[in-house]
Amino acid sequence: MADRTNYKPHGNIEATPCLTEMTTKLLGLLVPRKSVWEFGSGGSTLWFAKHAKSVTSIEDDPDWYNAVKDALNEQGMPSVDLRLSPTKTLPDTIADEGLYDLVFVDCLTQNERRRSIILGALHVKPGGWLVADDYTFPMTNREIERLRAAGWDVTVVSGTKVHPARKVVVATATAFCRKPAG
Repeated sequence: MADRTNYKPHGNIEATPCLTEMTTKLLGLLVPRKSVWEFGSGGSTLWFAKHAKSVTSIEDDPDWYNAVKDALNEQGMPSVDLRLSPTKTLPDTIADEGLYDLVFVDCLTQNERRRSIILGALHVKPGGWLVADDYTFPMTNREIERLRAAGWDVTVVSGTKVHPARKVVVATATAFCRKPAG
């Protein structure tokens, strides 16, 4: 399991994804009245709950799971299907699920991200989206480029965000991948 010492929740979780401003704006255009599957919970979970038709969010860290669950209840959003899953099986949680309008990948370790992209792509509705943060991570990049080679439309949005643990501005990129409609 990844070292989560610097990634523990501190204080109240705000309903704001830890993404670039442009990425958040683009998600705002995609998620209204849509079904969302999210690998890795946090401020994005609360944000999706405010904008999407339905949200299923999978978390492997008990501290984050409890903090997000408490925040959802405090903010009157208990309808999110928030699930706790061990790190090794987190990507597999989608295996028996249906299709979603949007699958969002922002889990901590590279191997989780890689497997979440591979399995998540199988559960995106035709014409739907897979969105993966930290496109520049080698395993994330490799899997997104495989989707592109398989005919998915891929747009990468680059920018800066505040790193959640170090509280410094970092460069990042998010891949928006649209599954072929037919």
